[in-house]
Amino acid sequence: MKFSWDSTEITWPRNPKSIVFKGVSITKSLTKPGGKAILLSYGRKPDVLTLEGLLYEKGKSDSDLLNDYLLPMLGRLYKEVTISELDSNLNDTWLLTSFVYRKVGGYPNVYTYKMEFYRGSEHHVME
Repeated sequence: MKFSWDSTEITWPRNPKSIVFKGVSITKSLTKPGGKAILLSYGRKPDVLTLEGLLYEKGKSDSDLLNDYLLPMLGRLYKEVTISELDSNLNDTWLLTSFVYRKVGGYPNVYTYKMEFYRGSEHHVME
């Protein structure tokens, strides 16, 4: 799995253990006395992609993992990231909206991570 932006490209050493895609519509309901509700659909909310996994690379120290993978991704929070080498329908440009990493206790140089991305028809990043 690769992440890229500007002239930076990071190849994650392991694929995520969990890939969750969520598509949601914007739907309102109006009650109708004596019958089922009337549904009004206004379109789609942003697609949501959640990636979770284990970050470990043989020969890399804690500092290497932080500097090579975790801190660059954290620096992309609220910005666009292009994902490639995943599933063809998910390879695209997304906004990184949430990034959590955790050191695994008892194991040297091992982290878990959870990333959440949004994808819309257009992205406007306010800087």
